[in-house]
Amino acid sequence: MTFDQILNFLLSIQIWTISKIIVCFALFLYIIFAVVVVRQVRLMTEAIDFSLDWFLKTVAMIHLLGAIVVLLLAIIIL
Repeated sequence: MTFDQILNFLLSIQIWTISKIIVCFALFLYIIFAVVVVRQVRLMTEAIDFSLDWFLKTVAMIHLLGAIVVLLLAIIIL
């Protein structure tokens, strides 16, 4: 690519494109956080045995699935 082609490409980028990329990246980081939450809940329920461990695991998995769905919707809509 020549310098003029690179310059034209950089000038043609719109602010909405940059914001879409930033939002999708932030949602991807949130999915990583949700995976960590699922892992921590699993470790906690292994260490402490109580009657609602299935409920906490279910809520953590729903949280992870919700984060994935939101990222997919953001990719489709944005």
